[in-house]
Amino acid sequence: MSFTDAHDVTIQGNATNVVYRDQHNNSTVNICVTGHKRPAVKRQRRKELSNLEQYREIILGDIYKIKRIHAGDICEEEWDENRQSIRVLTSHRSIHHVKLYRDGDVFTLVTYSGQDASKIWTDSFLKHTDYNNTTMLFQLFGVNRSEVPGLIFYDDWLPMSHFYSKETFWMTLYVGMLGRRMGCLEWEVWLNTKSGQFSRGPTGPSFDAKWRLGITKDVPSTVDMLKPDTFVQYLSKIDVRGLDGYILDYAKDTPRSTCTGTLLDVDHQCSKAACTGNHGVWKKGGDGLWRNVRGPPGYGQAPELLHDLSFGVVHSAMRRRPLTKRQEDLYSSWKVFGSAAFFNGTNVGGGFRRFSFDFAKFNPSDRVTFHGTFWPRDLVDKAWLSQAHRIFDEDSSEEIHSCFLASFYAKLSLKADQEAVSDPSPSSLDSSSFNSTLAHPAVYLFIQPPPTRFSEVDNWTNRSISFWTFDANGATQISEHERKRLRLPNVVLMHAEVSFFSWPKYVYDALHTWQVARGFDPATSDFARSLAVSILDPEPKETQLGERGEGDTASSLSWWQATTDISAFAI
Repeated sequence: MSFTDAHDVTIQGNATNVVYRDQHNNSTVNICVTGHKRPAVKRQRRKELSNLEQYREIILGDIYKIKRIHAGDICEEEWDENRQSIRVLTSHRSIHHVKLYRDGDVFTLVTYSGQDASKIWTDSFLKHTDYNNTTMLFQLFGVNRSEVPGLIFYDDWLPMSHFYSKETFWMTLYVGMLGRRMGCLEWEVWLNTKSGQFSRGPTGPSFDAKWRLGITKDVPSTVDMLKPDTFVQYLSKIDVRGLDGYILDYAKDTPRSTCTGTLLDVDHQCSKAACTGNHGVWKKGGDGLWRNVRGPPGYGQAPELLHDLSFGVVHSAMRRRPLTKRQEDLYSSWKVFGSAAFFNGTNVGGGFRRFSFDFAKFNPSDRVTFHGTFWPRDLVDKAWLSQAHRIFDEDSSEEIHSCFLASFYAKLSLKADQEAVSDPSPSSLDSSSFNSTLAHPAVYLFIQPPPTRFSEVDNWTNRSISFWTFDANGATQISEHERKRLRLPNVVLMHAEVSFFSWPKYVYDALHTWQVARGFDPATSDFARSLAVSILDPEPKETQLGERGEGDTASSLSWWQATTDISAFAI
């Protein structure tokens, strides 16, 4: 078994071999655990380290460094007896594999230098001599008490960062489970290369493994669990309710915001050679211009090729067509933040979102915003990922990473009218407007459903997005003049966004492996049905367009033939 980012490491059975050469692994990382959301360790004030004599004291001349594993600045908080932070301690820490005079074994040496080296060394000594901690196999052999004090541990240990690769589906899950079992952060997990056992140890180089399974099973701590087949076999046999859902949630949470040019295979502002893959968000502001959020300044208009893309539909960039039809259970979703005056948000006929309004609870100084999408993205994501191999035929599985979703998001805010009074409470209103409000105690705000296609966004943003009414069904709108007279706030567009998301091939491969391990056929919708997610209808293949001919330009090609199942939203 090999690891993408490992250095001179091979695994044979449950053992790990490290090949030492006359070169250093120069990893330098700054680590600070101040304010991290984990239990604080109270500093033990001791004039003497009572059990220090239980460990060998090794002089510098007896230590031969073989290889540097890690080096960087660290910091930690100092606490008083009441668990109040006193100050932050800092030190430079280096970790080496070493040999000792007249001893052929390999040890791990951790040294500290800098202003607070002695105090941090003392803390680390106390931590690693706590024999009540059953997850701590990082066993101390001896100490060095020079100007650069060090701790010497049995065996040669490697931090998890030496094995971890970001694009490894199963390793991320295993590392998260292991950290949960040991009660530590993922980068505090170390591997004993001699025994093949993982253990909690010092804080090592950090890496991006943020997702943890919500289960607490006593997962094995052996290196063979890093092998995908071994871990999947173990995971598929444990009795955990909702495990399939956890796996699908993890897959759903690993999308990429994908560069427009990469997906559509067209020239755009982003140079493909320098593209970071993060230019997949287009934003339209109040000035009516489109901008590529993370890329260079926008055109003012979005590329023509984007116009026919539908939201809530899976597209294939390589086949230049939609793969799925729009689901019938999709709906507009608007949420309000910043005020209790808007309540009882309800979807009504035509896709509108209706909010009840309580004038007495409204304060114009509140920063009220409405956030809207046309479809709950996580539902569409789950439906697609659980059925991708059914919809995207097996003989073209190498193209599956080209599939993507386009999502729409809009943000609205409230804008005060120029003639509005500074104190908008009912007592400040003239008698006629106040009496009108009392005569119609039920006031509602209706917000238009978001657009269903990219081509509808411009028209949607240029029209009135919302209206006020006294009718629960929205039959009669309050006029603009009446709205101002009643001091009802004006709802305006802050910006609209269109984002493109795709999943890397390793995510699709992992879900295929998981379905097979659980006894499902990926070519069917059985896995999706077991999770009660929506069943997707494939778009007929005859809607696929012909291949681009010589002389055809990207902008002259439409992505697909219009389908009759995509209806316009109600006005």
